[in-house]
Amino acid sequence: MKDFIRRNWGLKLLSFGLAYMLWVFVVSQAAIPKDIEVAITFEVDDQMMVVDHSPQKIRLRLTGDSQSHLRTDPERVHASIDLHGMQPGTHSVTMQRSFIREVYGGLDIDIFDNTIEVTLERKQDRDIRVHVVHHNPPREGYRLVSAKSQPPVIQISGPESVVSALEEIKTESVDLDGRRRSFSKELALAAPGQGTRLSQPTVKVRFEIEEILEQISLEIPVVMTEDGYVADPQTIRVVLEAPPAVIPLLGENLRALVSVAQWSPDDPGVLPALDRGEIEEDDFKKIRVVSFDPPLVKPLEQER
Repeated sequence: MKDFIRRNWGLKLLSFGLAYMLWVFVVSQAAIPKDIEVAITFEVDDQMMVVDHSPQKIRLRLTGDSQSHLRTDPERVHASIDLHGMQPGTHSVTMQRSFIREVYGGLDIDIFDNTIEVTLERKQDRDIRVHVVHHNPPREGYRLVSAKSQPPVIQISGPESVVSALEEIKTESVDLDGRRRSFSKELALAAPGQGTRLSQPTVKVRFEIEEILEQISLEIPVVMTEDGYVADPQTIRVVLEAPPAVIPLLGENLRALVSVAQWSPDDPGVLPALDRGEIEEDDFKKIRVVSFDPPLVKPLEQER
């Protein structure tokens, strides 16, 4: 028995190797089925778009030898359907093997989902205004004057039924709590989805914040800036707006100045200017003149 095993061992080893190779070849040529799900893409006219389709993916069975499977990447396999010339509405499309892309030629294709329901709609492009969204008020004693988007209008593209119904595009919301200074911020736009696309994803928004002003009415003296003249009247009532913290500083500090440099006797009078007196310049800049009563002062030459 031992002699039998040892006799012609080289030929026996060669035979075993050939038999193994034959077995590998036979196995590799066997038809192997593989089930996959693939995405669907559509080719449509420029003015049309697909708004829905069912199912979202289709199921396939690829059958073939192992080498053909190795040459096919399931991630790249997809169905491509040509819808050129179709009108708006829902259409039933019968799937065909010719629709399947990126499959190696040695594989047979079986399609389980034979019919696709596709809804087409006309595409619309239009300009739409940006609505800046914010929440919470600024710091106590301050108010939001304006919130302006740049650009104020953007373009939206999408299904006609969706785009035509939109009145505005909102930004993400900004918290103004504790704010007391104006600022700018880049804000994301809230796209409405449903197949729409915006011309840009963000806008720059300028928030103008100012102190809340209180109104006060004061009787102040009128002072001529040149000698030889007196004012008629010699006091004038002024209505001012100023922050609450500045109002106590007004009192006797303010006066109305009148100059005759640009005045002639034929003029009805001169518009007075507010003089800050002892008020600090930074505080004076916060004061707004609402009105003078009377609005004009008449310079009168003093008798010599």
